[in-house]
This record gives sequence, structure tokens and C-alpha cells, in this order.
Amino acid sequence: MEIQAKKLTAEDFAKYGEVIDLSPSVEPTISADVLDYWKQQAVFSIDGPVEIGVLKVKKHETVFDQMEQHTETPEILIGLDGGFVVPVAPPSDDVPSPDKIEAFEVGPRQAIMIKRSCWHWVPNPADKDELTILVLFKDNTSEDDLVIKDLAEQCKVTY
Repeated sequence: MEIQAKKLTAEDFAKYGEVIDLSPSVEPTISADVLDYWKQQAVFSIDGPVEIGVLKVKKHETVFDQMEQHTETPEILIGLDGGFVVPVAPPSDDVPSPDKIEAFEVGPRQAIMIKRSCWHWVPNPADKDELTILVLFKDNTSEDDLVIKDLAEQCKVTY
């Protein structure tokens, strides 16, 4: 199944999580000679310690036949040096059917917070050969809360 990536908007992404705009258009909460600070661009609620990880992804054909989820934590993805495309599907106990999968282009000044139990797969750099992504979720999620399931058919994201 072919999935066309969409430009990221808060409305379109709402069923999967939140969009975090890293270049807010509102006035800063605090402003001084050497800084501007925008408070609470997103609120991240986790029981216990938070792990901050670094994910390096290389440009690849976005073809996949599996998806993953974390049932105990939301996940924040922040592209540190560019934008990325990520496939997602709504939270569910069952593996998503391919027609429920969407893909989004997350811009270089945006981040996403994926809801707990939402299905997702490996991000792909949007316009670079390699990208560094900051990952935030509950400590030890990759060992203790990683569910990977096979899809009914192979999917390909185009953008």
C-alpha cells in the first residue's frame, strides 16, 4: 500500500499526539536582553524517570511491513538538524490495518509528541542523507515497553 506523506498540522496529527512548534508565533513568556523563553510548548506526563536518547537515521526508501508502539509512555521526536517523515497509526491493542496508517512531514522547526499506544515506525530524513533525532520517553522504554508487530501488507511512504 502506498501512503502519501502530509504536511504536519496540529489538526491532522491530533489523533496521534501533539505538534510542538519550535518557532512559536506568540510573544515569549520571558524576554530579556540575552534570551526569549516560551513556556509549556507541550506538557509531557510520564510516571517516573525520563530517558533522553539520540537516534541517527540514514536516508532510506520508506518501505515497511512492521510498526511499533509503547503502551506505557508517550514519545517525543525532535529533529536536531532537519526535518523528517514518520508513519503513524492510531492507538490500538491490535496491529493497524494499512488503510489506518498516515505519514507526516515534520519540519525542521517542529517536533511531535506521539500518544501512548500509537503505532509508528522509523523516521526518514526529509531532505538530507542523515539526520539526528532527539527521543524522549519513559526510562528503559526500548527494553521494557517495545511492541513490534507485522503488518498485513508492505507499505511505502512517498513524499
